[in-house]
Amino acid sequence: MTQTAIELSNLHFGYQAERWTIEALDLEVRRGAKVAIAGANGAGKSTLLLLLNGTLHPCRGEMRVLGKVPKYDRQGLRWLRSHTGLLVQDPDDQIIGSTVEQEVAFGPVNQGIAAAHCHDLVRAALSSMEALDLLHEPIHELSFGQKKRVAIAAMLAVNPAILLLDEPTAGLDHPASQSLLAALDRLAAQGVTILLATHDTEVAYEWADQVLVLNPGAPAVSGTPAEVFSDSRRMQQYRLRQPSVLEIWQKTLRDEVLTPPPRTKEELVQQIHMVTRWAHR
Repeated sequence: MTQTAIELSNLHFGYQAERWTIEALDLEVRRGAKVAIAGANGAGKSTLLLLLNGTLHPCRGEMRVLGKVPKYDRQGLRWLRSHTGLLVQDPDDQIIGSTVEQEVAFGPVNQGIAAAHCHDLVRAALSSMEALDLLHEPIHELSFGQKKRVAIAAMLAVNPAILLLDEPTAGLDHPASQSLLAALDRLAAQGVTILLATHDTEVAYEWADQVLVLNPGAPAVSGTPAEVFSDSRRMQQYRLRQPSVLEIWQKTLRDEVLTPPPRTKEELVQQIHMVTRWAHR
């Protein structure tokens, strides 16, 4: 089994002839990786997810998903979408069930899975998103964040290898966002590959282990969060704000400590305390 989930080589896509939304993109994503696709509005983040889901077709270049070049006939798209689950920005655009149980069961039922096993899959998928308590709730009574959890659980019920999430933390308060990201961490630890599109560099920096930054007309940038976000001038060029934790660290502690830059506010505070103790010795 290949250890690479996604391979893109010289990938091009444009909604108009020779006007590329995505241009000459090369990317390799290993299985189980947590990848943040960052960029300002209009950068091509959603477009890339739609390409990976088979909704859009590349104009040039090659795309491999789980080692296979996708085919765009009915059978090929069925295979691709059975292995990639797509969450759009507004969960109301994809939820079709009237209750949580109906929504999460939709995929397994349509795969012809026996009722007893289907019931187990639904409960397991909801449990993985810490949403089992919502099992019998009507969809219309759920909060925006709960709908996002249910929509992801509906994808998990059919056991995809790859999750494609478009702005999953948008519209959520901080506790709900952190809870969702923690659930995604657990899925990645189980081997699920997650690509999360976001304009929020704070989320991308703290959560991801690989970052891809897109901006039409400029080369895509890929690397670790620290590698990608350390260049403040490049962030301005790509119309993104440098993560505050990294910005503060670069301006205050970079020359004082030998440790890697902190990823969270808690790690930044620890480094500040460490430097303060040294200064008072």
